[in-house]
Amino acid sequence: MRELIVNRVQPEVDPTLRAWLWEIPVDLFFAAVVSGLMILGGLALPQALRQRTPDEAPRQAPPALPPQAPLLAFGLVHICLLALFLDLSHKLYVWNLYLTLQPTSPMSWGSWMLTLVYVVLMATVLTTLPSHWPWAARLLPAVGRLAAWLARASRVRALAWANVVLRTGLAICTGVLLATMVARPLWNTMVLPPLFLASGLAGAAALLAPGARFLPQPAQAPSSLIGGLINGLVVPASGVARAASDGALYTRLALVFLVVQAILLLLFVLGLASGSASQIAALRILLTGAFAALFWVGVVALGVVLPIALLTVRSRLPALAPVALVLLLAGGLALRFVIVDAGQMSRLVQSVGPALGALGALGVSG
Repeated sequence: MRELIVNRVQPEVDPTLRAWLWEIPVDLFFAAVVSGLMILGGLALPQALRQRTPDEAPRQAPPALPPQAPLLAFGLVHICLLALFLDLSHKLYVWNLYLTLQPTSPMSWGSWMLTLVYVVLMATVLTTLPSHWPWAARLLPAVGRLAAWLARASRVRALAWANVVLRTGLAICTGVLLATMVARPLWNTMVLPPLFLASGLAGAAALLAPGARFLPQPAQAPSSLIGGLINGLVVPASGVARAASDGALYTRLALVFLVVQAILLLLFVLGLASGSASQIAALRILLTGAFAALFWVGVVALGVVLPIALLTVRSRLPALAPVALVLLLAGGLALRFVIVDAGQMSRLVQSVGPALGALGALGVSG
Protein backbone atom coordinates (compact mmCIF):
# COMPACT_ATOMS: atom_id res chain seq x y z
CA MET A 1 0.00 0.00 0.00
CA ARG A 2 1.34 3.46 -0.92
CA GLU A 3 0.57 6.58 1.09
CA LEU A 4 0.66 10.05 -0.44
CA ILE A 5 1.65 13.19 1.47
CA VAL A 6 -0.48 16.18 0.47
CA ASN A 7 -0.53 19.79 1.65
CA ARG A 8 -4.28 20.14 1.70
CA VAL A 9 -7.15 18.41 3.48
CA GLN A 10 -10.50 17.98 1.83
CA PRO A 11 -12.96 15.60 3.51
CA GLU A 12 -14.37 12.79 1.36
CA VAL A 13 -11.51 13.28 -1.15
CA ASP A 14 -8.21 12.95 0.69
CA PRO A 15 -7.52 9.63 2.45
CA THR A 16 -8.26 9.40 6.16
CA LEU A 17 -5.06 8.25 7.83
CA ARG A 18 -6.54 8.05 11.36
CA ALA A 19 -9.91 6.42 10.83
CA TRP A 20 -10.31 4.63 14.19
CA LEU A 21 -11.13 6.62 17.31
CA TRP A 22 -11.91 5.47 20.88
CA GLU A 23 -14.57 2.95 19.86
CA ILE A 24 -12.13 0.42 18.38
CA PRO A 25 -9.75 0.21 21.39
CA VAL A 26 -12.78 -0.20 23.66
CA ASP A 27 -14.14 -2.94 21.41
CA LEU A 28 -10.77 -4.73 21.28
CA PHE A 29 -10.44 -4.63 25.08
CA PHE A 30 -13.88 -6.00 25.89
CA ALA A 31 -13.68 -8.49 23.01
CA ALA A 32 -10.46 -9.88 24.50
CA VAL A 33 -12.00 -10.10 27.99
CA VAL A 34 -15.08 -11.83 26.58
CA SER A 35 -12.74 -14.22 24.77
CA GLY A 36 -11.03 -15.08 28.03
CA LEU A 37 -14.34 -15.59 29.84
CA MET A 38 -15.67 -17.86 27.11
CA ILE A 39 -12.48 -19.91 26.96
CA LEU A 40 -12.23 -20.34 30.74
CA GLY A 41 -15.94 -21.02 31.04
CA GLY A 42 -15.95 -23.42 28.10
CA LEU A 43 -13.10 -25.43 29.59
CA ALA A 44 -14.85 -25.54 32.97
CA LEU A 45 -18.36 -26.57 31.95
CA PRO A 46 -17.50 -30.27 31.33
CA GLN A 47 -15.68 -30.33 34.68
CA ALA A 48 -18.76 -28.90 36.36
CA LEU A 49 -20.87 -31.69 34.87
CA ARG A 50 -18.51 -34.31 36.30
CA GLN A 51 -18.83 -32.73 39.75
CA ARG A 52 -22.59 -33.30 39.90
CA THR A 53 -23.89 -36.17 41.96
CA PRO A 54 -26.35 -38.58 40.32
CA ASP A 55 -29.31 -36.95 42.09
CA GLU A 56 -28.13 -33.48 40.97
CA ALA A 57 -27.53 -32.39 44.58
CA PRO A 58 -24.75 -29.84 44.98
CA ARG A 59 -21.54 -30.94 46.62
CA GLN A 60 -18.33 -29.18 47.54
CA ALA A 61 -15.64 -29.70 44.91
CA PRO A 62 -11.98 -28.77 44.55
CA PRO A 63 -11.33 -25.35 43.01
CA ALA A 64 -12.50 -25.38 39.41
CA LEU A 65 -12.35 -23.01 36.48
CA PRO A 66 -15.31 -20.60 36.27
CA PRO A 67 -18.27 -22.19 34.44
CA GLN A 68 -20.30 -19.08 35.34
CA ALA A 69 -18.07 -16.98 33.06
CA PRO A 70 -20.33 -17.16 29.94
CA LEU A 71 -23.04 -15.23 31.82
CA LEU A 72 -20.65 -12.35 32.45
CA ALA A 73 -19.35 -12.65 28.88
CA PHE A 74 -22.89 -12.39 27.51
CA GLY A 75 -23.31 -9.06 29.27
CA LEU A 76 -19.95 -7.66 28.17
CA VAL A 77 -20.32 -8.67 24.52
CA HIS A 78 -23.03 -6.01 24.19
CA ILE A 79 -20.39 -3.36 24.91
CA CYS A 80 -18.37 -4.73 21.97
CA LEU A 81 -21.40 -4.58 19.69
CA LEU A 82 -22.26 -1.04 20.82
CA ALA A 83 -18.69 0.19 20.26
CA LEU A 84 -18.58 -1.32 16.77
CA PHE A 85 -21.96 0.20 15.93
CA LEU A 86 -20.87 3.65 17.10
CA ASP A 87 -17.77 3.39 14.91
CA LEU A 88 -19.81 2.88 11.75
CA SER A 89 -20.19 5.88 9.45
CA HIS A 90 -23.41 4.55 7.88
CA LYS A 91 -25.16 2.91 10.81
CA LEU A 92 -28.39 2.20 8.94
CA TYR A 93 -26.54 -0.10 6.53
CA VAL A 94 -24.92 -2.37 9.09
CA TRP A 95 -27.01 -5.27 7.78
CA ASN A 96 -24.96 -5.21 4.56
CA LEU A 97 -22.12 -6.91 6.43
CA TYR A 98 -24.22 -10.06 6.63
CA LEU A 99 -25.16 -10.28 2.98
CA THR A 100 -21.77 -11.62 1.95
CA LEU A 101 -18.83 -13.66 3.22
CA GLN A 102 -15.38 -12.74 1.94
CA PRO A 103 -13.01 -15.66 2.70
CA THR A 104 -9.89 -13.47 2.36
CA SER A 105 -11.19 -10.66 4.60
CA PRO A 106 -10.52 -10.88 8.38
CA MET A 107 -13.21 -8.20 8.85
CA SER A 108 -15.83 -10.39 7.13
CA TRP A 109 -14.81 -13.43 9.16
CA GLY A 110 -14.93 -11.37 12.34
CA SER A 111 -18.47 -10.12 11.63
CA TRP A 112 -19.84 -13.61 11.11
CA MET A 113 -17.93 -15.16 14.00
CA LEU A 114 -19.19 -12.42 16.33
CA THR A 115 -22.75 -13.34 15.34
CA LEU A 116 -22.08 -17.02 16.08
CA VAL A 117 -20.46 -16.06 19.39
CA TYR A 118 -23.60 -14.16 20.39
CA VAL A 119 -25.82 -17.15 19.58
CA VAL A 120 -23.59 -19.59 21.48
CA LEU A 121 -23.39 -17.27 24.49
CA MET A 122 -27.17 -16.89 24.55
CA ALA A 123 -27.61 -20.67 24.43
CA THR A 124 -25.04 -21.13 27.20
CA VAL A 125 -26.79 -18.59 29.42
CA LEU A 126 -30.11 -20.35 28.83
CA THR A 127 -28.68 -23.50 30.41
CA THR A 128 -28.49 -21.59 33.72
CA LEU A 129 -32.13 -20.43 33.59
CA PRO A 130 -33.65 -23.23 35.74
CA SER A 131 -31.11 -22.73 38.56
CA HIS A 132 -30.64 -18.95 38.49
CA TRP A 133 -34.07 -17.74 37.33
CA PRO A 134 -36.54 -20.57 38.13
CA TRP A 135 -39.43 -18.08 38.18
CA ALA A 136 -38.63 -17.11 34.57
CA ALA A 137 -38.79 -20.74 33.48
CA ARG A 138 -42.22 -21.03 35.09
CA LEU A 139 -43.40 -17.73 33.60
CA LEU A 140 -42.23 -18.67 30.08
CA PRO A 141 -42.77 -22.41 29.74
CA ALA A 142 -41.44 -22.58 26.16
CA VAL A 143 -38.20 -20.91 27.19
CA GLY A 144 -38.01 -23.18 30.23
CA ARG A 145 -38.33 -26.28 28.04
CA LEU A 146 -35.64 -24.98 25.69
CA ALA A 147 -33.36 -24.28 28.65
CA ALA A 148 -33.93 -27.80 30.03
CA TRP A 149 -33.18 -29.26 26.59
CA LEU A 150 -29.94 -27.28 26.32
CA ALA A 151 -28.92 -28.16 29.89
CA ARG A 152 -28.50 -31.85 29.08
CA ALA A 153 -24.94 -33.07 29.52
CA SER A 154 -24.18 -33.81 25.87
CA ARG A 155 -25.42 -30.39 24.71
CA VAL A 156 -23.58 -28.56 27.50
CA ARG A 157 -20.36 -30.24 26.35
CA ALA A 158 -21.05 -29.18 22.77
CA LEU A 159 -21.68 -25.60 23.92
CA ALA A 160 -18.48 -25.69 25.98
CA TRP A 161 -16.36 -26.61 22.97
CA ALA A 162 -18.20 -24.06 20.84
CA ASN A 163 -17.32 -21.37 23.41
CA VAL A 164 -13.64 -22.31 23.33
CA VAL A 165 -13.26 -22.74 19.56
CA LEU A 166 -15.30 -19.73 18.45
CA ARG A 167 -13.85 -17.27 20.89
CA THR A 168 -10.26 -18.43 20.36
CA GLY A 169 -10.79 -18.01 16.63
CA LEU A 170 -12.34 -14.57 17.02
CA ALA A 171 -9.58 -13.39 19.36
CA ILE A 172 -6.93 -14.52 16.89
CA CYS A 173 -8.91 -13.02 14.01
CA THR A 174 -8.87 -9.63 15.73
CA GLY A 175 -5.08 -9.71 15.99
CA VAL A 176 -4.70 -10.99 12.43
CA LEU A 177 -6.85 -8.09 11.19
CA LEU A 178 -4.19 -5.69 12.47
CA ALA A 179 -1.14 -7.87 11.81
CA THR A 180 -1.88 -8.20 8.09
CA MET A 181 -1.86 -4.43 7.49
CA VAL A 182 1.60 -3.96 5.96
CA ALA A 183 1.04 -0.21 5.58
CA ARG A 184 0.94 0.08 9.39
CA PRO A 185 4.37 -1.24 10.46
CA LEU A 186 3.55 -1.18 14.18
CA TRP A 187 0.75 -3.69 13.60
CA ASN A 188 2.61 -5.82 11.06
CA THR A 189 3.72 -8.57 13.46
CA MET A 190 2.12 -11.91 14.26
CA VAL A 191 2.85 -11.44 17.98
CA LEU A 192 -0.30 -9.32 18.24
CA PRO A 193 -2.87 -12.21 18.13
CA PRO A 194 -1.37 -14.18 21.07
CA LEU A 195 -0.65 -10.91 22.92
CA PHE A 196 -4.30 -9.88 22.74
CA LEU A 197 -5.42 -13.39 23.72
CA ALA A 198 -3.13 -13.54 26.78
CA SER A 199 -4.25 -10.07 27.85
CA GLY A 200 -7.89 -11.11 27.50
CA LEU A 201 -7.38 -14.25 29.60
CA ALA A 202 -5.67 -12.19 32.31
CA GLY A 203 -8.53 -9.67 32.27
CA ALA A 204 -11.14 -12.43 32.46
CA ALA A 205 -9.51 -13.99 35.52
CA ALA A 206 -9.20 -10.53 37.09
CA LEU A 207 -12.94 -9.93 36.64
CA LEU A 208 -13.93 -13.27 38.16
CA ALA A 209 -11.65 -13.14 41.20
CA PRO A 210 -13.40 -10.37 43.22
CA GLY A 211 -16.87 -11.89 42.80
CA ALA A 212 -15.70 -15.34 43.86
CA ARG A 213 -13.93 -13.89 46.90
CA PHE A 214 -16.33 -11.27 48.24
CA LEU A 215 -19.87 -12.23 47.11
CA PRO A 216 -21.53 -14.94 49.22
CA GLN A 217 -23.09 -17.97 47.62
CA PRO A 218 -26.84 -18.01 48.37
CA ALA A 219 -28.44 -21.10 49.81
CA GLN A 220 -31.17 -21.08 47.13
CA ALA A 221 -31.88 -19.31 43.88
CA PRO A 222 -33.17 -15.74 44.40
CA SER A 223 -36.61 -14.85 43.11
CA SER A 224 -35.64 -11.50 41.56
CA LEU A 225 -34.04 -10.60 38.24
CA ILE A 226 -31.03 -8.81 39.77
CA GLY A 227 -30.63 -11.47 42.45
CA GLY A 228 -30.61 -14.17 39.81
CA LEU A 229 -27.96 -12.26 37.87
CA ILE A 230 -25.71 -12.00 40.93
CA ASN A 231 -26.38 -15.66 41.69
CA GLY A 232 -25.36 -16.56 38.14
CA LEU A 233 -22.07 -14.71 38.50
CA VAL A 234 -21.27 -16.33 41.84
CA VAL A 235 -22.54 -19.92 41.67
CA PRO A 236 -20.39 -21.99 39.27
CA ALA A 237 -23.20 -24.07 37.75
CA SER A 238 -26.38 -25.85 38.61
CA GLY A 239 -25.58 -28.64 41.06
CA VAL A 240 -22.04 -27.44 41.87
CA ALA A 241 -21.08 -25.57 45.03
CA ARG A 242 -18.40 -22.94 44.85
CA ALA A 243 -15.17 -23.77 46.64
CA ALA A 244 -13.88 -21.33 49.23
CA SER A 245 -10.54 -21.03 47.45
CA ASP A 246 -11.98 -20.16 44.03
CA GLY A 247 -11.11 -16.47 44.43
CA ALA A 248 -7.46 -17.33 45.09
CA LEU A 249 -7.45 -19.64 42.07
CA TYR A 250 -8.68 -16.91 39.73
CA THR A 251 -6.06 -14.54 41.18
CA ARG A 252 -3.31 -17.08 40.44
CA LEU A 253 -4.65 -17.50 36.92
CA ALA A 254 -4.57 -13.73 36.43
CA LEU A 255 -0.92 -13.69 37.52
CA VAL A 256 0.04 -16.54 35.18
CA PHE A 257 -1.65 -14.97 32.16
CA LEU A 258 -0.18 -11.56 33.02
CA VAL A 259 3.33 -13.04 33.02
CA VAL A 260 2.62 -14.58 29.61
CA GLN A 261 1.37 -11.18 28.43
CA ALA A 262 4.58 -9.53 29.67
CA ILE A 263 6.71 -12.05 27.75
CA LEU A 264 4.70 -11.52 24.58
CA LEU A 265 4.92 -7.74 24.99
CA LEU A 266 8.70 -8.05 25.22
CA LEU A 267 8.74 -10.21 22.08
CA PHE A 268 6.54 -7.62 20.37
CA VAL A 269 9.09 -4.87 21.09
CA LEU A 270 12.09 -7.03 20.19
CA GLY A 271 10.43 -8.12 16.95
CA LEU A 272 9.86 -4.54 15.88
CA ALA A 273 13.39 -3.50 16.94
CA SER A 274 14.89 -6.24 14.76
CA GLY A 275 12.49 -5.71 11.85
CA SER A 276 12.46 -3.43 8.86
CA ALA A 277 13.31 0.26 8.93
CA SER A 278 9.60 1.05 8.88
CA GLN A 279 9.00 -1.12 11.96
CA ILE A 280 11.93 0.46 13.80
CA ALA A 281 10.56 3.91 13.01
CA ALA A 282 7.13 2.77 14.24
CA LEU A 283 8.68 1.48 17.47
CA ARG A 284 10.03 4.97 18.17
CA ILE A 285 6.45 6.17 18.55
CA LEU A 286 6.03 3.77 21.50
CA LEU A 287 9.43 4.09 23.15
CA THR A 288 10.33 7.75 22.73
CA GLY A 289 7.54 9.36 20.71
CA ALA A 290 4.05 10.70 21.29
CA PHE A 291 2.84 7.56 23.10
CA ALA A 292 5.96 6.93 25.20
CA ALA A 293 4.38 8.15 28.46
CA LEU A 294 1.23 6.07 28.06
CA PHE A 295 3.23 3.01 27.02
CA TRP A 296 5.86 3.12 29.76
CA VAL A 297 3.63 4.32 32.59
CA GLY A 298 0.14 3.06 31.68
CA VAL A 299 0.99 -0.24 29.99
CA VAL A 300 4.37 -1.38 31.31
CA ALA A 301 4.64 0.09 34.82
CA LEU A 302 1.03 0.26 36.07
CA GLY A 303 -0.47 -2.41 33.79
CA VAL A 304 2.18 -5.16 33.97
CA VAL A 305 5.10 -4.67 36.37
CA LEU A 306 3.21 -3.33 39.39
CA PRO A 307 0.33 -5.88 39.20
CA ILE A 308 2.86 -8.73 38.92
CA ALA A 309 4.71 -7.41 41.97
CA LEU A 310 1.52 -6.96 44.01
CA LEU A 311 0.13 -10.38 43.06
CA THR A 312 3.45 -12.03 43.89
CA VAL A 313 3.31 -10.76 47.49
CA ARG A 314 -0.46 -11.20 47.90
CA SER A 315 0.01 -13.94 50.52
CA ARG A 316 1.63 -11.40 52.87
CA LEU A 317 -0.47 -8.41 51.77
CA PRO A 318 -3.83 -9.83 50.61
CA ALA A 319 -5.48 -6.41 50.62
CA LEU A 320 -3.34 -5.39 47.64
CA ALA A 321 -4.67 -8.14 45.35
CA PRO A 322 -7.85 -6.22 44.31
CA VAL A 323 -5.70 -3.16 43.53
CA ALA A 324 -3.49 -5.31 41.32
CA LEU A 325 -6.50 -6.71 39.47
CA VAL A 326 -7.88 -3.24 38.79
CA LEU A 327 -4.47 -2.08 37.51
CA LEU A 328 -4.31 -5.18 35.31
CA LEU A 329 -7.62 -4.31 33.67
CA ALA A 330 -6.67 -0.65 33.24
CA GLY A 331 -3.36 -1.67 31.69
CA GLY A 332 -5.14 -3.94 29.23
CA LEU A 333 -7.34 -1.06 28.11
CA ALA A 334 -4.31 1.26 27.83
CA LEU A 335 -2.55 -1.37 25.71
CA ARG A 336 -5.38 -1.31 23.16
CA PHE A 337 -5.36 2.48 22.97
CA VAL A 338 -1.59 2.55 22.49
CA ILE A 339 -1.55 -0.15 19.81
CA VAL A 340 -4.48 1.25 17.83
CA ASP A 341 -3.58 4.95 18.00
CA ALA A 342 0.19 4.56 17.63
CA GLY A 343 -0.33 2.05 14.83
CA GLN A 344 -2.35 4.57 12.86
CA MET A 345 0.53 7.05 13.20
CA SER A 346 3.13 4.58 11.92
CA ARG A 347 4.15 4.90 8.28
CA LEU A 348 6.24 3.06 5.73
CA VAL A 349 9.74 4.51 5.45
CA GLN A 350 10.23 5.41 1.76
CA SER A 351 13.80 6.64 1.72
CA VAL A 352 17.20 5.74 3.14
CA GLY A 353 17.51 8.92 5.22
CA PRO A 354 14.54 8.33 7.57
CA ALA A 355 15.50 4.68 7.89
CA LEU A 356 19.03 5.49 9.07
CA GLY A 357 17.63 8.14 11.40
CA ALA A 358 15.26 5.62 12.97
CA LEU A 359 18.08 3.11 13.43
CA GLY A 360 20.29 5.72 15.03
CA ALA A 361 17.53 6.82 17.41
CA LEU A 362 17.30 3.26 18.75
CA GLY A 363 21.09 2.91 19.01
CA VAL A 364 21.31 0.35 16.19
CA SER A 365 24.48 0.58 14.12
CA GLY A 366 25.64 -1.33 11.12
